Amino acid sequence: MKKALESRNDVEQAEVNVHYAKVTGDAPSQALIDSVIAAGYQAVVAQRPDTELQLSGLSCMHCAASTRKALEAVPGVIAADVGIESAKVYGDAAPEALIAAVEEAGYHASVNGAALLQKLSR
Repeated sequence: MKKALESRNDVEQAEVNVHYAKVTGDAPSQALIDSVIAAGYQAVVAQRPDTELQLSGLSCMHCAASTRKALEAVPGVIAADVGIESAKVYGDAAPEALIAAVEEAGYHASVNGAALLQKLSR
C-alpha cells in the first residue's frame, strides 16, 4: 500500500501500518482511497480520532508543534492533530503513554472523558 500511495505525484510521503496510513502531500482524500483500492486493499477516511486529550500549559503553536512531535513519537501513533487546548490522536496507543509523552514535552494532558466513553463503547 505504501508503494501505491508514494507512486502518486501528489504524495510526498506515506507512513502505513496495518490500520492506518498517514499521507503527506496535496492528493485529495478520495484519490488516495482509489489508489489504495486499486492496489487491492480497503480504505476509508478517518472520521474521528482514536484518543482525544485535553491539554494545558501550551501557549503557542510552537508548543503545539512540539507536543505533536512528542505524540507522534509514541509507538502506535500514526498522526496527531494538536492545538493549544486539545489533541486528536490517530493510532493504537495507550492513553497513559500519550499522557506521558505530553508531560515529557513539558505540558499537561488528560483523556477527554466523553471521547473515552465513546472509545469504550466501540
